[in-house]
Amino acid sequence: MIPQLIGTDGQPIEAAYGCSLTIIPKESDFPIVKPGESLTFFPKIAQLFWVKGELFCLSIPAGDGGGWVFGSLSLGTYQINFIYKNQDRTVEILDKEGRNAKLLEDIWVGMVFTPSITFSLVRSETEKIL
Repeated sequence: MIPQLIGTDGQPIEAAYGCSLTIIPKESDFPIVKPGESLTFFPKIAQLFWVKGELFCLSIPAGDGGGWVFGSLSLGTYQINFIYKNQDRTVEILDKEGRNAKLLEDIWVGMVFTPSITFSLVRSETEKIL
């Protein structure tokens, strides 16, 4: 899943991608969804960090050992959506116990865009300014 973040000015915000290790996918990373069915998915550990002043950083794990980082976010309203893009019909995965590798075949190939979600970074009304 690749995140796309639209800034307060309506323009896409460029993300930095970094990877410190590679994780072999598990069978549970590929839920079976039949045509006409839907799937609910959300990144497990998306985090918003305070940088300084009124600047923030949004970090979203990629699931492969890496992650996407959107830096220098300020107060305002943003939109985010995700892109699922797959070009490979097969992938090597670990079994349910995470011990043995096996080949997962007949994976759907294509690209899907999720609907956008709007969120706002706002100053708390109870915040004290020092």
